[in-house]
This record gives sequence, C-alpha cells and structure tokens, in this order.
Amino acid sequence: MPGIIFLLFVVLPFVELALLLRIGSEIGAPMTIAIVVATGIVGGYLAKQQGLSVFRKFQVKLATGRLPGDELVDGIIVLVSGALLVTPGVITDVIGFLGLLPPSRAILKSLLRKRMTLAGSGRSSAPFSSTVRFTTQTGADPEKVDITEIVDRRD
Repeated sequence: MPGIIFLLFVVLPFVELALLLRIGSEIGAPMTIAIVVATGIVGGYLAKQQGLSVFRKFQVKLATGRLPGDELVDGIIVLVSGALLVTPGVITDVIGFLGLLPPSRAILKSLLRKRMTLAGSGRSSAPFSSTVRFTTQTGADPEKVDITEIVDRRD
C-alpha cells in the first residue's frame, strides 16, 4: 500500500508534468492550456450527468426495497473519475473519462469485485453485488424488504 501511495503522489505528478511539457512543446503552451481547461469542463459536465444518472438508479432501487450495491460502487467510481478529470494531466484525464463511460465502468466494477473477493480471503463481495437479497418471510419476493417487519421483530 505505501508503494501505491508513493506512485500516486510522487511519481504520477512528475509523469503528468513531463507529458504536459512534451505536449506543450509540440502544440504550444496556449493550446495545451486550452486542452487542460476543456477536459476539466467537459469532464465536470460528464461527471455531473453520470452522477445524476447513478443517483436516480440508486433512488429507484431504494424505493423498490432492493439493495443499491452496484449503484454505490458506480457512484464512487463517478466521484473519483470526476476528481481525476479536474486534476490537470493526461493520464488522470484518460482514467477519469474511462470511469465515466458505463461500459468501462462495468469492467472496473468487475475488477473491483474480484479484488475485494481476493482481499476477503475467499469471502463473497456482497457489498458490490446486485445478487444480495433479503427476505423476511417464506415465499416473499426476494428483491424486496419489508422494513416494518424487521422493526416489529425488534420490539
């Protein structure tokens, strides 16, 4: 873990700076600055749109009594992607844009599930799974949870 932190906070900024300087020497400083500003603006807009979409899906799942596990992970990925897009740099922009695209986000979620399963020593990656279901009575719809029954049982 300390190696990853070192890479993120020491090595990555130097690589980003070198790339920006190289791009600037090829196309000029004003154009490079314009590209950095444009990716920040477009990235912010896309992050907002994807964030609202994920939030709506989250609300629908909650309203129907289902666990919004996938939507939580999507929300975290969109949030991190938005932060990467407002950070000046080429690598962070590419990673940020990939996190905002639903197809690449699905691949990233799959990788995160595998990583969490491995980190959990073979335990299920339940918080990241849309297959986790609770039921409070036999024959009840496994997609829905009646919270009143759970509260009543506690009393």
